[in-house]
Amino acid sequence: MSLTRRNALWATAPWSMALGTVGATPPPPQPPARWDGEWPNETFPSGGETRRYRLLVPRTLARSRGLPLVIALHGMGRDSKDSFPMASGLSNAAARHEFAVAYLQARRSGWGQQGADLDADLEALDALLAAIKERMPVDEQRLHLLGFSSGARLALRAAAARPGRYASVVVHSTLMPVPAPTTRMPPQIWVHGDADRLSPIAPVQRAVAAALKARQRVELIAVPGLGHQWAREANLHTKLWTFMALQALGRRD
Repeated sequence: MSLTRRNALWATAPWSMALGTVGATPPPPQPPARWDGEWPNETFPSGGETRRYRLLVPRTLARSRGLPLVIALHGMGRDSKDSFPMASGLSNAAARHEFAVAYLQARRSGWGQQGADLDADLEALDALLAAIKERMPVDEQRLHLLGFSSGARLALRAAAARPGRYASVVVHSTLMPVPAPTTRMPPQIWVHGDADRLSPIAPVQRAVAAALKARQRVELIAVPGLGHQWAREANLHTKLWTFMALQALGRRD
């Protein structure tokens, strides 16, 4: 084939391909991304470390444009991101009440109480939220903290350290002491057993009274006969999730 002939073919090839597309049926639109599922072993970087978490998004939120999210903080000792959902029944309740839940794993056997350890956990909460927002839409007006035992204490400290971020805090069987009350805290609901020997209820009652005096919105539910464990009563679960559902930044019903 002559050089002139090849040049002619190359010159006409783009036009041929273009003409071949005239009248072609466009590809069908892609369906919206689905967000639902459970991911038990997710990781993210924070403070030079790799932190772990478990994420649940119920099927009813598969197409949500903004996920209401609860960050759940387990207790100390053998409690973890994997045992906490089973011990508390939180995942089943979240599915019924249409919340996504992220279970953050502590660095060691419990959460930081002060100094660098506390700062590391507060930084991890920031990084966790950023990691989840990178993969799916989060409704930042409906971001909640929930904690049990030492996790409840961290939840209060995180809410105090990041004013205006969380719409509400659920405080279950918290260890003491807790942060000094301020007026910048979000609404809270506290649950505590009157038979809790590890964290007796009397200091908790005094802490709630001080928070009320500081004009915080706080409710204490004292559970008769409950020790240092998660309250599994169905009515109480409904109350906790209904409380969170009613809270959103910018709205204080």
